[in-house]
Amino acid sequence: MTSLLVGDQEESLFLLHEQPPAILQQSEIFIQHLLSASSSLTSTTLPNQQQQQLHRFATSSHDIIPPPVRFSTNQKRHSTTNEIDSFVRQFERRLDEHRLHSQKEYDRKIQQMIDTKNNEVDTLKHRYESKLRELEETNRQLEIQSGQIQEENKRLKIEIEHGKQQNRLDQKSTQQHLKESENDAERKIHELKTLHENEKQEMKRSHSRIYQDLLDETNQRLKKMENEYKFQQTTNQSTIEEMEKRLVDLRSNIEHLQQVKQKLDEDKIQLIKNNEKLQLQVQDLINKQRHIDRDHVDKNQRYENELKSVRVRCESSIDLLKKENDIIKTKSTKTIDDLERKLLTITEQFHTIEKLYEKKFREQQEIYQRNLKQCENEYENKIQLLKEENHEQLENELKRQKDQIQINLENHIQEIHDKSQENEQHLIKKFKIEYEQLLKQNEELLRENFNKEIDEIKRKYEHNLERKDEKMKNELQDINKLSVEIKLKHENEKQQLINEYDEFTRKLEKQNAQKTDENEKRIEIIISKTQEQLRTIENEFEIRHQKQQSIINDQQKIIEKIEGEKNHAKILYDKQNRILNEQYSYEKNDMKSQFDFYIKKFDKDFNALKSKNDQLERKIVSLTEQHKREMMECRLTHEKNIKDLVSNDVKLDLENTIYSLKQQVVYLQQRIALLQKELEQYIQVYGHGPTSHS
Repeated sequence: MTSLLVGDQEESLFLLHEQPPAILQQSEIFIQHLLSASSSLTSTTLPNQQQQQLHRFATSSHDIIPPPVRFSTNQKRHSTTNEIDSFVRQFERRLDEHRLHSQKEYDRKIQQMIDTKNNEVDTLKHRYESKLRELEETNRQLEIQSGQIQEENKRLKIEIEHGKQQNRLDQKSTQQHLKESENDAERKIHELKTLHENEKQEMKRSHSRIYQDLLDETNQRLKKMENEYKFQQTTNQSTIEEMEKRLVDLRSNIEHLQQVKQKLDEDKIQLIKNNEKLQLQVQDLINKQRHIDRDHVDKNQRYENELKSVRVRCESSIDLLKKENDIIKTKSTKTIDDLERKLLTITEQFHTIEKLYEKKFREQQEIYQRNLKQCENEYENKIQLLKEENHEQLENELKRQKDQIQINLENHIQEIHDKSQENEQHLIKKFKIEYEQLLKQNEELLRENFNKEIDEIKRKYEHNLERKDEKMKNELQDINKLSVEIKLKHENEKQQLINEYDEFTRKLEKQNAQKTDENEKRIEIIISKTQEQLRTIENEFEIRHQKQQSIINDQQKIIEKIEGEKNHAKILYDKQNRILNEQYSYEKNDMKSQFDFYIKKFDKDFNALKSKNDQLERKIVSLTEQHKREMMECRLTHEKNIKDLVSNDVKLDLENTIYSLKQQVVYLQQRIALLQKELEQYIQVYGHGPTSHS
């Protein structure tokens, strides 16, 4: 019992952090005086029992309350009990005050911790809001840049329209040049007609008709080319409008391009296959053109060889005629009349044959034109049917894609709405606005700037977090140091109090033998109560500390979750941004490359056909000049022969030349038919005729 009482009294003094009261000190001084004055009387008067009780109380009590000296009277005993009760009440009051004070200090410290955490949360919120403002400012800058890009697109459209107007002016100039060339050719033909004499007028008329037919055919071809060019322009405009519509659809369906990516890849594979097929067809056409050129060269060589042979024959016949002229001069007078009659009959037969040939030629031309018109009508009907089918297929695919996209959107929105409605709507709006703006920006600069800003923000944010962690660690270390120092101070004070109390108790052990058992019981009850109160207070403080620690942990977890969600959202946004920008750049470059490739191909094909047409026109002009020369030579030879009495061999040579000329006309007609077939094949392959680019 004595050891327990001493320990409890030491704990009570440790809690109060104070020395014994003044009443005890005064009582100590008074007891010393009494002991010094009446030491002899006390040794004789006190009984043995009271001495034993005093010795028990001195050995067992380490209480703050000093036992009063038992006087002989009852009044003194009553005063000591009242003093003990008053001291106990003061002790209980001070215990309550100390408990309230410690509780207030603990609440104040916890409130400070909560305030610091709330301030940190507020700073994080302010930083997040500042970042949102910066993002809004970047969005505004992106909108300004998108406006600039739209202005550039408008300027490009104006330049394209200006180029179209220049093409139209070039077409008009080419038409005027063709008309002038036609007029010049007609004038030359008219001059040639005036030069020929009476006998060759009909031949010249026939040749002039042939030339006129060729010119009509060239005019018809030019008209066809113009119609094809207009048709191509309409098709290009329709394709441009369709591409604009597709761009609008793509902008509206940007968020779900990942789902449509597989389909686009399949379409790209099909386009690549079609491109390969077109390349193979172009190679086939090039090979055919090479074969045709080779055949043309071979035929020209044959024609030149035939002309050389005809010239050799004419020269040999002229030599023979010169030799035979001397022999025939004697018979000329008799045979002139016969020859003139025969010539008349031959000319009449020749005229009849020419008329029949002209009729047949006209009939063949009419049949050919009818067949051409029928083929053109059939080709146009097929093209219209194919266009309608392609248009329907495209519309069905677009509708199906829209339905799928809408279904996917609804499912995705429902899933996200269950998780976090407010954050998701905000992010979706941001993604839409930022993607529409990023489509119109210079992609590389924006990526670099945006990545730099994000890296700087991340570094700043991580640096701030590290600083906060270091501050928290330093604060915790300071708190631990303070707690250790406070413990050391308490231990030192405790040891001092224990030493002082030991000295004080040693002084009072001699005088505290008269303490009764009632005081011991009361003190034990008070000590047990105080211990129970202290235990309850400690339990309450532990419970509060655990609750507040759990609140702090929950707040830290919430902050970590918010930061994790923020980082996750940033990562997703960066990934989607990169994917969409890469898709947009890849598709844009692909479309540009395909468009440039087809334009270059069309230019090459048109230039090749134009060069071939020029070569053919030059060849026709050279052939006409050769025919004119040959006709002049034949006319001169004929005049000489008439003068020198033409023989039968000369007539045969003339008939051979006429036959060769007819064969040449037939050859030219066949060549025209082949060129028309090549044009039809070109139209079937490319869907339009060759266009002229300025």
